[in-house]
Amino acid sequence: MKRRDLLLFGVLVLMGSEKVDPTKDRERKYEVVVTPLAGPVGVGASLAAKLAIQCKEDAYVHPDAPFKIVATSENETLKVTKEVLTRGDAEGAKLGEKATVLKFAIPVSAAAKGDGVVKASLSFFLCTPAWCHNMKKDMTWSVVIDH
Repeated sequence: MKRRDLLLFGVLVLMGSEKVDPTKDRERKYEVVVTPLAGPVGVGASLAAKLAIQCKEDAYVHPDAPFKIVATSENETLKVTKEVLTRGDAEGAKLGEKATVLKFAIPVSAAAKGDGVVKASLSFFLCTPAWCHNMKKDMTWSVVIDH
């Protein structure tokens, strides 16, 4: 290669070597939509902490990879009646299907007066035709129990 060609090649390599953050690419491929708990409510009321995983573009939730939502109550005002949810708990879930939308309802009940808080940790595999990656997300819901 001539010196001029080598210099031009070096410039082109530098121009094309813009760093791409794969984490940002994965994060923009989905969204977790959280529906607020309805309130205020009375002691003994049943509620559902709702969330939906919505994939974008060519992304999907892997049909066979591990999937788990672990929900807990931060205090004694709310009781989570089902603490672990799996992909099979999704509304209208079809096992073995590459899902682009999965909706869940975490059942909770109002146990005592006060400010109730539910926390959930979500872990699932988000995929595209080029990659699959374990995604983790934390969510929080709150509600006032006043009667």
